Amino acid sequence: MMRFAVLAFLVCAVCDGLEQNLAFDAASASSTFSAGNLNGSPAFNAQQALSGGSGYWCSSGSHSAGQVVTWTGVLNSRRTALGVKVDWAYSPGEVKVLISRDGSSFEEAKCWQPSGRGEVAYAESIMFDSPSTVKAVAISMRSPLAWGYFGINSVALLATPGPFMLVSGMTSAVGEQCVVNSASAGVGLEPCIGAIATGDGREILQFDSDGQIVGTDGECVTLANGDTTAGGVLRMEACSVEVGSSDGRTVFTATAAGQLKMPKLGNFCLTVVGDGATARMVVQDCSEADDNIDARDKFFMVAVPEYDPSASSAARDSASLLAAAGVHLGGLVAKLDAVMPSLSACGFAGSLVATRLSQSAKSAQDHGLRRTTAKTSKAEDAASAAVSSIASKLGVDTKGTEALIAKARSIISKVSR
Repeated sequence: MMRFAVLAFLVCAVCDGLEQNLAFDAASASSTFSAGNLNGSPAFNAQQALSGGSGYWCSSGSHSAGQVVTWTGVLNSRRTALGVKVDWAYSPGEVKVLISRDGSSFEEAKCWQPSGRGEVAYAESIMFDSPSTVKAVAISMRSPLAWGYFGINSVALLATPGPFMLVSGMTSAVGEQCVVNSASAGVGLEPCIGAIATGDGREILQFDSDGQIVGTDGECVTLANGDTTAGGVLRMEACSVEVGSSDGRTVFTATAAGQLKMPKLGNFCLTVVGDGATARMVVQDCSEADDNIDARDKFFMVAVPEYDPSASSAARDSASLLAAAGVHLGGLVAKLDAVMPSLSACGFAGSLVATRLSQSAKSAQDHGLRRTTAKTSKAEDAASAAVSSIASKLGVDTKGTEALIAKARSIISKVSR
């Protein structure tokens, strides 16, 4: 599936009670096992510890007792964290944890502490003294043990619930699909880029302390009437005030397998039936849903900032300015086209017309969405697609505006000769 920069890259999360195990988006290390490569081997670089799997980060080895080696993980969006979970591949003799709120300035969250275990590999949770806002975490290691290396299989931030996008594991020709709160269609799936482009926050959800999935409008994802017949109907309704005494129609929990289960209704999980325009959200027996080979019963939480309606408001204002500038420029171009045959005799007046036209073209460009014909990376291609989608949602004809500006410049060059 496509991963796109405008979304801020994918962060998988699994809820465990009121905590989320969040993977970091990027990582670096002060030491990496070289395996013959002076710059460090890709097979053991810091990114290998972003998620569990066959790879792991490993230091260069042969460290002195006082040498400090650091692995640093960075999030795209700040989160409130309770601690960090480290799955050691080669455990250190001592470890210290630093945190950063801005990704650059670090402070101590846990001072140097000795390893309490003698195994080479094990998992441990290092809790902070108090909940902290985190953008980056640095894990410092020293006092190597008999194996001589420091190594990490995976690192996860133990975070309190925060806003996220719920991305379906199902593959799609139109890119990643997000669970959205649509006023017209209720709870459904939309291409994530398109949902973001609307600017109304339909794709932003959040778990509350009772396990309810809350939208930006304050309503909760609900199985209508608690009825699972034929998959039931999912829509946004008022959240349950007393969840403990409710029938569980609004309560979900994320499992380690990536499913969203409704624990108070038995063994039912959220899944997708149908494809394309016919796809809809339903609940099925979790075992039956898990049999789907295209992971349509799996959902990934992409951490995002809080919804800020002012951003979309500013975009709409800019779109209005662009439309007005385009109309004004179009009028000037049309008038100039009409008088072009006699303009050469106007002398100084002709240069004034050219100046005015040039200023209008610059105004339209300044308020427009600039495009590039240069070769881009996949992430940049995705970002360009997102920008184009946003322009379309705002009613901006980017190609038409660029064509108008090009025409104005062509006429300006003729007038100025």
